[in-house]
Amino acid sequence: MRSRVALQCAAFAAALSARSDVLKPADLDDLERQAALAGQDNPLTAPISRFVATCRAARGDRKTLEDAGIALSEAVRVDTLPEPPDGHRRDIHG
Repeated sequence: MRSRVALQCAAFAAALSARSDVLKPADLDDLERQAALAGQDNPLTAPISRFVATCRAARGDRKTLEDAGIALSEAVRVDTLPEPPDGHRRDIHG
């Protein structure tokens, strides 16, 4: 649980840095390392991998960095949504 929240925070911080054009290559390395430690079963690992690859390929393209930051922010938002305990029930959730 603790590592999941830490990864969410690190991903959100990197996303905001990309959106405000202050993202550093070292930030990408740290985020990539944290995602690798979290493993492939973590739902943020794939969005983080896409984000890192996009940012490295962007080479200063502000619009691309901003779009990558928005996409990663959305992935973090979705990952933080609570999972209802009765989510499988069609009589309640349709």
